[in-house]
Amino acid sequence: MQIETRSQKVGLALYRKLIAFAKAANVEHIILDTPSVAHAAHRFYENAGFRKIDTIDLPISYVYPDRNSFLYMLDL
Repeated sequence: MQIETRSQKVGLALYRKLIAFAKAANVEHIILDTPSVAHAAHRFYENAGFRKIDTIDLPISYVYPDRNSFLYMLDL
């Protein structure tokens, strides 16, 4: 049994608000640029439906500020 901490509950509530706002604003994709060492964040994003992508899969032009990062995308 996994026990959520208060901060995890707050984070999940904020995430749900963000998704609802984005959908209401007709956003098609949410793209994340995350540090390659942020393993817990990567698990959260993947569990939330984001998929790891390569720059070739980006629907926009984007220059990495940090080459040691991963891109994740969620189609809404």
